[in-house]
Amino acid sequence: MVASDVCSLAPRSGEAAREIKSLIGASVDRLQTGSRHVADAGIAMSEIVAQVRKVTELIREISSSAARQRSGIGEVSQSASQMDRAPPAKCDAGSADRRDGPDTERAIAPRRPKPWRVSRSRLDSNLNRRPAKAALRIIQ
Repeated sequence: MVASDVCSLAPRSGEAAREIKSLIGASVDRLQTGSRHVADAGIAMSEIVAQVRKVTELIREISSSAARQRSGIGEVSQSASQMDRAPPAKCDAGSADRRDGPDTERAIAPRRPKPWRVSRSRLDSNLNRRPAKAALRIIQ
């Protein structure tokens, strides 16, 4: 009876061995697929890190440019304030010429420069919106 049991178990054992072999093959395939995904993810992460570094550098450059721009606009603001406080030079020369008579004054009048008028609140509000355009508006 033991021999007959062995003979009946042999085909089932062979079938189980083939099943185990199939399962091991499927596991190996899944491991290889998983390894490829991990490798691809590693490459993608490396690319992301490189792009983040580039963005960080661009942000640094933008920040530096903005700081330089703020400084330049501050200088423009100071210059505009100084120009507001200083009397135009040609007006002083024109007052001396007024002694010559009304005809001389009419000849000088078109050449007088217009005084600069830049309000501080307008300058500050423009700086908060678009500093470069604000500076151009002041200069023009």
